[in-house]
Amino acid sequence: MIKINLNPEKRKAKAKRKLSLALPKKGVGIAVPKKNLIFIAIPVVILTAEFAYLLLLNVEIKKFENKKRYLLAEKTKYRVAKRQIDLLKRKIVEAEKIKDNVALKIKIYNKLAQEKTDFGKILVAISRSIPDGVWLTKLDITRKKTNLKGYTFDPKFISTFYKNLQPYYEVINFRSTKRSGKGKPLVFYQFDFDMKDWKLSERSSKEGRGNRP
Repeated sequence: MIKINLNPEKRKAKAKRKLSLALPKKGVGIAVPKKNLIFIAIPVVILTAEFAYLLLLNVEIKKFENKKRYLLAEKTKYRVAKRQIDLLKRKIVEAEKIKDNVALKIKIYNKLAQEKTDFGKILVAISRSIPDGVWLTKLDITRKKTNLKGYTFDPKFISTFYKNLQPYYEVINFRSTKRSGKGKPLVFYQFDFDMKDWKLSERSSKEGRGNRP
């Protein structure tokens, strides 16, 4: 059977009433208790703070790691520098030993230079001082004294020899003895000179300079 609505406005009014009953009135909302908001906000704040703390902690950890790497590099540099310093210390000790050795050699050399005697000059002085008619039988030269032994046929030559040696020695002690040959009428004189404290007199210095090439 077919129904025909002869009053469509009435049907629309019913539909509007049904729809108005289904929709909430203006000004009416969903009410949420405040205690529930507090319980939700506290965990959110705590989680946010923990997240920020983790970020800050991560930044600090990176800083410490960078500092650690820097310190390790510096430690390596210091180790290299320490090895170099130890090597320099050993070289300094060796140099000090060499220095002491050289200083000792210089000291010994200076002492020897002060105490040495130029025997060449002594021999030259004696050879120049020997007059004709004097023969030497013994010549003993040390750093402190010189001993001469010889003979002559005329005692005046002994005096001449003595005078010639005086410019070269501070002290000259001499002895002479008259001797004669066994079974022969020949007479000769033996002498013995003990001379000390060699000196470079003005005469010897001039003679030495005159003999230089």
